[in-house]
Amino acid sequence: TQSTWGVSMTLGMMPAFFNCQTDLRAFVDAHDCFLLDCDGVLWESGQMLPGVTETLTYLRSKGKTICFVTNTSTKSRATYLQKFKSLGVEVSLDEFFCSSYFGAEYIRQHHPHVKKAYVVGEIGILEELELAGIEAVGGPAHNNLAMDESVFQRTQVEEGIGAVICGWDKNFNYYKLCYASLCMQENPNCVFIATNRDSYDMVGGRQLPGGGGMVAAIEVAANRTPIVAGKPSTFVIDTIVARLGLDKRKMCIIGDRLDTDILCGKMGGITTALVLTGVHTLAEVEIEQKKTDGVVPDVILPAFSSLLMSSDLSKPNI
Repeated sequence: TQSTWGVSMTLGMMPAFFNCQTDLRAFVDAHDCFLLDCDGVLWESGQMLPGVTETLTYLRSKGKTICFVTNTSTKSRATYLQKFKSLGVEVSLDEFFCSSYFGAEYIRQHHPHVKKAYVVGEIGILEELELAGIEAVGGPAHNNLAMDESVFQRTQVEEGIGAVICGWDKNFNYYKLCYASLCMQENPNCVFIATNRDSYDMVGGRQLPGGGGMVAAIEVAANRTPIVAGKPSTFVIDTIVARLGLDKRKMCIIGDRLDTDILCGKMGGITTALVLTGVHTLAEVEIEQKKTDGVVPDVILPAFSSLLMSSDLSKPNI
């Protein structure tokens, strides 16, 4: 298929690298809504990247709908709004989507009978579950609990747990692993939800293990495959489209990861743009291009701020 400005949207094809003002203007004009990842797109190590605030102002002045879509599950939407405010950016609750929200929303939409969930993760998941009317068990309350064979034999799973939801957890431990496994052992109908399966985040040039590692541990221990609620799940795009009444043909996701942001857009049927300020690089795009099922963006931008239509963009060889 072809987008409205002629960029191929097929997996494995050559992405367009916009290097002139005309290309960038056509790209912006062709879309009514931009879904923006946060880490690696808007900020790095908690610091806003150059030109981001001005670019957001520019897109809004053009009447564009902006949605912020992050796979981070440690915070709730309300907490993220405070983060944006501290960085000098005003964002409404309707504009923000995090994987803790998608996890709770997936349970609410697809398993409305579930009223209690066991959490392996941070406070953000608990807060979003509460907003969805689902009681949360575990989470930080299980951070310092020890587990061995004798404790395991005595452990009783709390009655009524209908889901296990796992995200990044800096205090992940053996107790949580065992308890999550027991929830699914003792209730075969217990739903297993992963907020995301991100393998790592880039921190100071090194790979910090992500929530995918915790999800994988539970998956193996419980012998259950999780349902992924965050990117790259089609649930992400479908939920946003339904909530805001958007047209997929005029939507674009901008992110820094091929395996989450770009794949999410591909699976969801919208335009995809990779920025080079985060996790994945041009070299990794080249590797994906050589695969028959490679995940390749429709567009590559040096940075999100490139949408300000700078005239001095350089075009690399890809």
